[in-house]
Amino acid sequence: MEGALPQTWPNAAELLTGSTLDGGWKVVELLPRRPGATGGNFSVGYRVEHPDGRQGFCKALDYASALSRPNTPEALHLATEEYIFERDLHRKCEERRMSRILTALDDGQTFVPNCPIGQVDYIIFELAQYDVRRALDVEADLEATLRLRALHNVAAGLRQLHQAHIAHQDVKPSNVLILRNGLGERSSKLGDLGRATDAGRPALHDVYAIAGDRQYAPPEQLYGAVPVEFGPRRLACDIYQLGGLTTFMFTGATMNSLLSAELHPSHSWLAWSGTYSEVLPYVRDAFGRILEKIRASIGSAVAGDVTDLIRHLCEPEPTCRGYAVSKIGGGNPYALQKVVSRFDLLARRASKGSLVSV
Repeated sequence: MEGALPQTWPNAAELLTGSTLDGGWKVVELLPRRPGATGGNFSVGYRVEHPDGRQGFCKALDYASALSRPNTPEALHLATEEYIFERDLHRKCEERRMSRILTALDDGQTFVPNCPIGQVDYIIFELAQYDVRRALDVEADLEATLRLRALHNVAAGLRQLHQAHIAHQDVKPSNVLILRNGLGERSSKLGDLGRATDAGRPALHDVYAIAGDRQYAPPEQLYGAVPVEFGPRRLACDIYQLGGLTTFMFTGATMNSLLSAELHPSHSWLAWSGTYSEVLPYVRDAFGRILEKIRASIGSAVAGDVTDLIRHLCEPEPTCRGYAVSKIGGGNPYALQKVVSRFDLLARRASKGSLVSV
């Protein structure tokens, strides 16, 4: 393969264990690639420790992997641009004190000698215990309060991003991270901004019809009917993915897998050759049947409220997604304040054993 890196050549990004980075961070161990990660094609992860006792996750850019790509200069350019965009986006989040977005603790550059590409750029994040998918594997009977609180935190994180004109575009279980504080109390944050879009700054992946994971993409994108404007294309995508995350948290299935199973094969995005507006009635019909099944499968006091949230968040027509109250009086049609409030109220009532309709 053109430009391939011989296996005998050392890869700087994989040789950081035991080194000390700027800021005093000690690189403790190389971590396996996180399952389900959409980005990170040019990175490896480490657990790091600070002299003050803080633990962190270090995302180190693996520039040497670009040498195994058919077009090495293009791959190096892509890796560099992805790193700079994510680094600067996290700095912007920290400046705006986005409490529900995973905190970037530090960033910098180190150099490993005797490597074909010795430069390694990195970002250090808060160290999560695990992601939501792993949490559900470990605690299959995770109580409704914790599921609802995690969803509330994700909704709040999206609202913080949207207020800064940033869309995440890759909301899924593996990007919702569970953390513990010094008292052992759990919290959750939204991580991985590698596929985000900032309305004030272009990114190379902005041109992609589907920026994040296809398994969680909204149906209009799957059918190739990608809106042009920022609201219906970016913000409505996040809202759909929040609904898909809610579906997964309470059923163990993705909304898109449920849609795929419910749609007639001729109406599937894999087979349809017409327009999205032509197939939309069939998608809506399948969606309605799915909602009935979701409500029945949850089978608890929270079922009605959760199903109603999913109904609004995963509405197949992107311009109708969200809550109508946000559209009254010319307000932002994709505002998330009501969604955040509903998840918060549900979580509070669940914690008191008083789940009733909201």
